[in-house]
Amino acid sequence: MHFSFQVSMMSHCESRGAKLRAKYVEQMMKTVPGIARYGTCFGQSARISWDEAVATVRSSKFYLAFENSIHCKDYITEKFTNLGYRLETVPVVWGARKADYLRVAPPHSFIHTEDFSSPDELGEYLLYLDANVTAYREYFAWREDPEKSWDDLMLEVERAHPGLKTLRYNATGYELLCDKLFDDERPKVIPSLRRLVFDTEPPECTDKT
Repeated sequence: MHFSFQVSMMSHCESRGAKLRAKYVEQMMKTVPGIARYGTCFGQSARISWDEAVATVRSSKFYLAFENSIHCKDYITEKFTNLGYRLETVPVVWGARKADYLRVAPPHSFIHTEDFSSPDELGEYLLYLDANVTAYREYFAWREDPEKSWDDLMLEVERAHPGLKTLRYNATGYELLCDKLFDDERPKVIPSLRRLVFDTEPPECTDKT
């Protein structure tokens, strides 16, 4: 096993969020020099095919699921699920706030950068997990209990974080939209989608700083 970092094999390199995540990883590499990096942000030689990316992540203990933007509400992409959970590695996440991940993720199933004071401290923790099989395996406990359903896992998150509402029933976005269309709420008028969505995001999300 080795460490693996991949910028989703795309060219999101110039936004403020993309530059911040690259800086974070560069700092981490002072503690964990073996991080493998792929994608056009690291030059043409770092480009790999999707099949190669899947094989690389599958052979890795950790996958740095770093998003293109920071602190954008609910902005969690396939990096977290398709290249993290589905390939049976431990996602290390950066981008959305931790509460956003907790709403959609089983307990103790990912590592969030916000839990560490610096990239160096996170790197030290990953090295600890790499050397400690028992501690590392704890991040897979949610997969291995046949008695617990998805809802059971989400209830565990809610008990650990009072006031947090999780995504239940393993519902997809389409199912949630359908529920909204047929619920009993009175119709609402949205005068400005920009004001509702874009203007309510923090400055660091929209590059307005």
